[in-house]
Amino acid sequence: MFRARICTSCLSLLITAVAIGLAGCARPEQPIAEPPSTAQPAPPPDPMPPPSPPDLSKPLPAEVQAKINSVYQGTVTVDSGREQPFLVGDFNGDLYQDLAVVVTPVDGRLDDINAELANWIRDEPLKSVLASPLVLVHKMPSDVKVRVERGDVLLAIIHGYGPDGWRNREATQTYLLRGAVGDGMKTELKKDLVAAARKGGKIPSIRGDFLSETLGGRAGFVYYNGAHYVWFDPKSYKAPAPAESPHDRPTSPPMKR
Repeated sequence: MFRARICTSCLSLLITAVAIGLAGCARPEQPIAEPPSTAQPAPPPDPMPPPSPPDLSKPLPAEVQAKINSVYQGTVTVDSGREQPFLVGDFNGDLYQDLAVVVTPVDGRLDDINAELANWIRDEPLKSVLASPLVLVHKMPSDVKVRVERGDVLLAIIHGYGPDGWRNREATQTYLLRGAVGDGMKTELKKDLVAAARKGGKIPSIRGDFLSETLGGRAGFVYYNGAHYVWFDPKSYKAPAPAESPHDRPTSPPMKR
């Protein structure tokens, strides 16, 4: 009886040992491969929006008056008695839109308009026409002091800056022209004048668009020469003679020894 129990125990131990051995020899379970991710990459950020086109719409009277008030600090006002008191064009040839406005002095502000440290340049285009009536020299002498008087009708020209032109807040370079407002004033394009010159017409060196008009009974135009606004009369204009080059001067014969 005791011997039978021993055999039974031995058999149990043997079965257990075989089971443990088989378990040790079994291959470990392989991890289940996960399916490749189907997530899409994040889309690239939206590109910067294109810059808005410059505002080249027709000026409104209210915004013109506001610009005049801002630049000229309330010393002049738009001449509202005129049917068309303002025009636009690229008068200084920098490809930005400029503004030309007929204005009058505000009562009691003449001293401010004529102040030496004013933020505008006072010009008088007809004073740039010097010498004889037949030869026009387009320059402004440094000793000419233009002074605005009571009752003057003036032409304010504000040079544009950047794509927004004269509407830009930083557009503050400006001229105040005395004696430059005539009849039938309108903007003319530089390219049209250049085309006319190819047919034999004589024109001055011009940078941009210009303002044609009849001034004192004489048809002509006001244009920018790079420093001042000057008057051009096609009937009496005579182109200046070209500067003499040192290479054009006759040379002295060599000295004989």
